[in-house]
Amino acid sequence: MGDLLQIQQEGSPLYEFFKAQRVEIPLVTWEDHPFIEAKIDGDLPADLKEDLPIFATYRQFTGANALNSGGRGIVISDGERHYRIKAADLEGALTNQVARSDNNRVADVRLAAKHISKLFLLPETLELGGVYELPRYPHLDLKPFSFFGQEAVDNERHASQVIGDAFEKKGFFRPYTFVADVSYPKIQFQGEQMHSLVFELPTIESDLRFAELFNWAFLHLKYSSPAQIDEIKDPLAKFLTDITGWHGLVSKIMAANNLAPEWSSHQNQNFVLCAVDEENLGLSRVDHTSTVVDKSKALQHLHKVKSNGNEFLLLYDVLVQSQQLAKNNHKYDSQRYSSMFDAAYKWQNPEPFNIQIDGFFETQKEVQRVFTEGFHGKVRPIPVSEVLDLVSMISKIEIDQKWETKRQEKAKQFMTKDSGLRDFMLDTMTLQSRMMKSRFP
Repeated sequence: MGDLLQIQQEGSPLYEFFKAQRVEIPLVTWEDHPFIEAKIDGDLPADLKEDLPIFATYRQFTGANALNSGGRGIVISDGERHYRIKAADLEGALTNQVARSDNNRVADVRLAAKHISKLFLLPETLELGGVYELPRYPHLDLKPFSFFGQEAVDNERHASQVIGDAFEKKGFFRPYTFVADVSYPKIQFQGEQMHSLVFELPTIESDLRFAELFNWAFLHLKYSSPAQIDEIKDPLAKFLTDITGWHGLVSKIMAANNLAPEWSSHQNQNFVLCAVDEENLGLSRVDHTSTVVDKSKALQHLHKVKSNGNEFLLLYDVLVQSQQLAKNNHKYDSQRYSSMFDAAYKWQNPEPFNIQIDGFFETQKEVQRVFTEGFHGKVRPIPVSEVLDLVSMISKIEIDQKWETKRQEKAKQFMTKDSGLRDFMLDTMTLQSRMMKSRFP
């Protein structure tokens, strides 16, 4: 068993924050599954190759561990080499453990766990020399549980190559590098053998999803005071504006190469804050298994991206809106909302939101300008120190655990055994979507 399966990370300032958003997952390897053949198409280091197949397990203290990457992938590191394995969940152990964890910041994982609880998973057939026929996700037609078909592999290989080449050409680290396709002849879906994907990362925390930062920040900001908002407002605006410039760059790379992902995959959990050099971060789109090469579809996707509003600016928008509500002596329902920020964030129709905010539209225009600059190739690398300063400021806002417990109890009252949609709607990701639709039609 190689050192890559003993998460080791030292000297990285951002690592502790990254780890706090993740779940430590025990792993099993070929020693536990010698009956699963794994064919490798790519160049993997010998110590990783000899451990394949690598899957999550419910068992604790296996001697091997990783951090989750979303709900069906893992990241591993020995402190110098960093890999992401996408599709590492043979029996639902990964998805379920992440969904149950307080560290999980990605809404889709909880929804997926609710769905897979209804699946009939029988990986034991592999031990008997048979074929393990994967079920499909109940809510996704023709999508297998956890693993990928050849078309998805080819999509991801091509898109990651194109984006990586473009970053490298500009003098940046590749956000992630496709290094191997691992196929399993006896793990199949509708007669097709299934695959895992292996990527190399410039740093392990280059897998930090924007959704994780967003939802972590929201949990703190919903308990913010006016003085704390004053301190955070400008650094937050600067960070989110810089992020939007990188979004412009990636949008141009994709459009110029006719890359068209499914619009349903355009979510902030599919954008990572990645190392672009030794001291700075940028933003990249990842998860391209649905991304095809189609000029017409790529132009349609770009049009939607450009007309979708300043999507990375939402936390700042709510911050300044809550400030203005306070200046207007707005009274919010303290039984329903934890703060003025919380009230502004969850503002819903048919309640009117007709308030004038000093500098609001100027900031919107600035973000659009920076997106356009990024689209034409000009971006600002974001110092890790600036991100850590922002994290430190937001961390000072204490979360009211009693309120959170009360909110969770209320949420449970709305849930029924089969109400996965209700559960999902209670998550901040859906609230974000609702805000976007109501304010930026």
